[in-house]
Amino acid sequence: MRLIKILLIFFILFFPISCSNNIKNVYITHVYDGDSYFDSNKNKYRLFGIDTPELRDKNLNFTKGIKYFYAFQAKKKVEEFILNKKVKIQKIKIDKYNRQIVKIWINKIDISLLLIKSGLAIVSYIDLNKKSPFYTSDFKYYKTLLNLQYKAYNENVGIWKHKNSIKDIFTN
Repeated sequence: MRLIKILLIFFILFFPISCSNNIKNVYITHVYDGDSYFDSNKNKYRLFGIDTPELRDKNLNFTKGIKYFYAFQAKKKVEEFILNKKVKIQKIKIDKYNRQIVKIWINKIDISLLLIKSGLAIVSYIDLNKKSPFYTSDFKYYKTLLNLQYKAYNENVGIWKHKNSIKDIFTN
């Protein structure tokens, strides 16, 4: 009986931690571009499973033309939702640039899904292949991203109005 009580106390104390899936609240203070942000503690975050057009090139100069247009639109959309606000994040992993790869929600709105649905991002850096550095076991999330992208593509939303320019929009 004593063992059962100890196990029960252990379960009550530690189960919520193990079920949290690395979810915590952070305050976003800077939106670098459509998929990269900083919190009030200067932690760097990158959205999981998507890519938005680059606002700046490798030399930190602003990009030009259609690439800049959609990069700016993505940044503006994200700022509207999360800048100077408390958000929920779920850490997936750390990338080679020491950014936390995360899912971000505000008021139950998933920012990655919002950007895909708005035609301001593409599904990227996510893979079901276990050997891939972008592997995820979250098949449901992966499928949701792809379905929303397919819908945006078919409805010519955002970047998908320029299907012939997608490579130009997403090359560095």
